[in-house]
Amino acid sequence: MTKNPDTISPNKTTIDAIKIMKSKGFRHLPVIEKNQIVGILSMRDLYDAHAELLQESLKKHQEFMFGTGYGI
Repeated sequence: MTKNPDTISPNKTTIDAIKIMKSKGFRHLPVIEKNQIVGILSMRDLYDAHAELLQESLKKHQEFMFGTGYGI
């Protein structure tokens, strides 16, 4: 087990977590609050979350650009 591992707090963004994990070569990152572990983020979880957000954003942009959702 790693002594004094890098961690992240729950109030940080997913982008912050990705930056830490990519710069250090980690695939998992403990989430610490009040000196207690409250979760573990995996790179897969973060990529999945961002992929979902990107799909939602793309759909909204497509609806705006192509006029869907206007009842035409």
